[in-house]
Amino acid sequence: SGQDMPAQPTPVDELAELFQASDAPIYQDADLQHAAQRYIDRGEPLVLVTGSFYAIAELRPWLIDTKHGIVET
Repeated sequence: SGQDMPAQPTPVDELAELFQASDAPIYQDADLQHAAQRYIDRGEPLVLVTGSFYAIAELRPWLIDTKHGIVET
């Protein structure tokens, strides 16, 4: 019916496979704050977070409160 959004979420393993061809490190963690902190601690220059708007809504306040919305390495 012309819907742009998939009816089912893409499985995490399938998403990881899409990024395997790149040299980007891949880390899967259900706790977004823990995962983001792990990448920040590693000094990654860019972190891509995938998920729903709910997932991003969960991570955004933490980034603003603890990292002031900007992470500098």
